Amino acid sequence: MPSAWMEEMSGAATGGGEEQANRRAQHPAPEKERQRPASQGRSGEYQDEGEEGSWINTLLPFASLILTVLMGLLAWYMMKYRIARKPIVKGISTSVMLDWDITNVYEYVSTPDFRTEWHMAAVEVNGPAIDHSAVTGEVFMEELRVKGKTVEVEWGVLERQFPTSVSTQYAEFVLEGVATIGAGKGARKETWREVLRLRAGRHSFALTAQTVLEMELIQDGGGEGKKDEASVKWRAALRATMKQSLKMLQSRVGERAVVAREAEDRKAEINKTRKAKAAAAKASAAGEGGKEGGG
Repeated sequence: MPSAWMEEMSGAATGGGEEQANRRAQHPAPEKERQRPASQGRSGEYQDEGEEGSWINTLLPFASLILTVLMGLLAWYMMKYRIARKPIVKGISTSVMLDWDITNVYEYVSTPDFRTEWHMAAVEVNGPAIDHSAVTGEVFMEELRVKGKTVEVEWGVLERQFPTSVSTQYAEFVLEGVATIGAGKGARKETWREVLRLRAGRHSFALTAQTVLEMELIQDGGGEGKKDEASVKWRAALRATMKQSLKMLQSRVGERAVVAREAEDRKAEINKTRKAKAAAAKASAAGEGGKEGGG
């Protein structure tokens, strides 16, 4: 390498070093930076930021725990002082097994005119249209007898889920109304909701269609949640009347099922006889035609 070129590079390096020294002399560093060891450099600043982040990470679990405790206390407060103030509406329910298919059972129990045959000792049913399966929005009046007390209910069909065929597995009929219990000055009112739930089944041995019917009566204003003697006795009277109602329903449905099956058997026998006569007539006509052809 040429020696002249080496000397030129060395002089440039020396000059650059002197120029940097002159610049530092004109602009001295701050006092803290001059006192800080050179080994720290910028890493000290990063270390301070890392220490602050570690404190935050340490406090996060405690903050989460405190928030969880506060949420639990809030939920406890609402359960104790707010929700507990509302009356607990408990329904009275009972069920029965009926030896008839779900379609016919639904048609029977959802027709208001039939309620005098089975429903809670009903003595009278009135309404603009009570001779068919009631649809949503229709209304009717019913007078009941519950342990010697007269109960008049203004029913309205709240909703219904009717079976579309004998293979339907579930159906529902829901009524809601105001019940006036007693008469005169001692009369009181309750809001009733009656839910009839029907589930299709099949007899284990006979393999005939069956229906499980559940009847639920929900009172609003009838002393739900109270332990006084009058409320307990009234609910017991309603439960006993409902159980007796389903026994009556089982009997009435059984009678109707027998009549319906007998009618089906007669119809099947008539059809069988007609087919036999038609086959005999056809055979006779074929025989006469063969004789004429042979002659």
